Amino acid sequence: MVKIVEVIPESLAYKFGINPGDELLEINGQKLLDYIQYKTLTLKKSYTLKIKEKNGKIRKIKVKNSGLEDLGLIFESSVFDGIRECENHCLFCFVRQLPPGMRESLYVRDDDYRLSFLHGNYITLTNLTDADFQRIIKERLSPLYISVHATDPKIRGLLLGNKKAGDILEKLELLAQNGIAFHLQLVLVPGINDGEVLEKSLTDLIKFFPAVQSIALVPVGLTRFRKNKKLRRFTKEEAIAVVDLALKYGRRLKKELGTRLIYPSDEFFLLAEKKIPGREFYEGFPQYENGVGIVRDFVDKMKRVLKRLPEKVIPQKVGLITGILGGKILAPLVERLNDIPGLNITLLPLENGLFGPEVTVAGLLTGHDILREVEPKSFDYLVIPDIMVKEGDNRFLDDLTVNEVALKLKMPVYPVLTPQELLAVIKQFGR
Repeated sequence: MVKIVEVIPESLAYKFGINPGDELLEINGQKLLDYIQYKTLTLKKSYTLKIKEKNGKIRKIKVKNSGLEDLGLIFESSVFDGIRECENHCLFCFVRQLPPGMRESLYVRDDDYRLSFLHGNYITLTNLTDADFQRIIKERLSPLYISVHATDPKIRGLLLGNKKAGDILEKLELLAQNGIAFHLQLVLVPGINDGEVLEKSLTDLIKFFPAVQSIALVPVGLTRFRKNKKLRRFTKEEAIAVVDLALKYGRRLKKELGTRLIYPSDEFFLLAEKKIPGREFYEGFPQYENGVGIVRDFVDKMKRVLKRLPEKVIPQKVGLITGILGGKILAPLVERLNDIPGLNITLLPLENGLFGPEVTVAGLLTGHDILREVEPKSFDYLVIPDIMVKEGDNRFLDDLTVNEVALKLKMPVYPVLTPQELLAVIKQFGR
């Protein structure tokens, strides 16, 4: 049974009197495993629902759907039989580097191909059965998002802590031969899968084009809670080597394939202290959610905002929160905003007090980091990157909410996603 949490107004389900709190038991006599199956069965011209109402009453509803209209049900989760959890023991597993007391959902080590297809979650393919591969191929679950890290069997086995992880090329070949596309990521650990190992991996993986649609290179994320203290961040020189290698491959592939295919993450460019490439470099931003091209997109949007700034605003003191890396990007933009009469923005690049100074991205800052660095009533309001909080409940990684932080600081706190939203907050102040 699948609990219904929302019914879209005026949808088919709404018209049939289905309500939040009801449970979907079956469609056409089938118990559902996941949202994929739900969508497949409800995009037919006719089907039968079995619903258990909140009062316990069982209803059967015959749906005629000649227009192939969406049924309009929203569920607690996209998988109904439980999330497939990771069976690996990765050297750099971020979940295992978390302290207790964080947001509960952070401790789920998912490795579920259904979430990969539906939401772009990265999977390793190590826990897939033959039946899983058959379903992926039969139902055309494409594209998938796959963590490779290295194609050398021993190196990949070492990184994933799984002796069975070495057959990644065979699995990618199976998917490619059957028309399944994939986006890949390589989380790089200095001294283990960079250098010659990385060159081999890239050489192996580009052979899967056009099935392989993009390859992201991401530096390992480390917190002070990691057990393996031998793991370390990339130095500037090592980051330069990774970026230069990716750019070299990209130039060749652009000529040969029409796409550069390989994209270093924003963090690699910042670690290497190299200029962030222009928008055309990212070719539609296929790895945006993986931290590839976010800086370029933000800067471009900010430049557009700077062209239509107000002549003046109601006087206001603003604290703008970001991470150490973000501070380097935002500094010149904040300087330009402060030219507006009445506007006084203080840029606050915060060190990560929970995970340690090696973690420099804004998305991993916590509510306690803000409380540690910002004095109550020191600004008219604070602005934070939307990426710092969970969508829907505005909860930081450390389980504090935006409202809780605002109450402690005795001033409003506004999460913003884009420069346009930042400007809207500034314009609305005092109204």
